[in-house]
Amino acid sequence: FPVTIPQQTVQDEKGAVDRGVVVDIGPDAYRGDGFSGKPWCAVGDEVVWPRYAGKPMKGLWDQDADLHVLNDEDVLAVVVCDQTVCVDG
Repeated sequence: FPVTIPQQTVQDEKGAVDRGVVVDIGPDAYRGDGFSGKPWCAVGDEVVWPRYAGKPMKGLWDQDADLHVLNDEDVLAVVVCDQTVCVDG
């Protein structure tokens, strides 16, 4: 059966991203097709990913922390900040 999604919802979801801090990078990250083998983000970096990417893991290390396990290709940008301006890079 067909499903109709309002145009406003479609537009809202196009920009739907989440932000967080990298707490670990697995040994096989950035080693597949399309990657140079060198991670372009590091532990401690603030990164952006599509809202529905990855697997949420609540309470894995800390009961109050919301963690997301992401594939390397899901990381869209590293957020670079100085004291007044943040830029998605």
